Amino acid sequence: MKRIVLFIMLCVAFAACKKDHPATQPMAQGGILGKWAIRSVITIGRDTAGKEISNGEHVYNISPGEYFQFNANGTWMESILPDSIPGIGIFGNYVINSAASFTLKNSNPDASEEVCTISALSQSSLVFSHQRSTTFNGVIPGYIEYIFNLAK
Repeated sequence: MKRIVLFIMLCVAFAACKKDHPATQPMAQGGILGKWAIRSVITIGRDTAGKEISNGEHVYNISPGEYFQFNANGTWMESILPDSIPGIGIFGNYVINSAASFTLKNSNPDASEEVCTISALSQSSLVFSHQRSTTFNGVIPGYIEYIFNLAK
């Protein structure tokens, strides 16, 4: 009887051991990896309360070959030149904050970190935005919202 009780206790203790599982990355990590063609970039001027400034939004003309690249090692690059001119662009590191947010850090030491909000993410589409502080007409404090629409 003692052997049976001892055997059952060993089985229970062994079954209760926690197995080491690799840490899973937030959904956005795997979702944003890769090369994304820039479909559009929209800027919207807003005052400090978030109200749109009267100039409205501006849609930039995008040339073929402009892209973002997010790498698994936490680096990124934005190329605003065609693929035929490699190695020229803005680059740095990024960190996933949550499934709906990541932070870009430009390699330029004077650049500040930019917290980006993911508004749409699928295997073929990524839409994210970030904001930069500014002053309109030299007197109205506010920010410019940048909205990037990307495709694989």
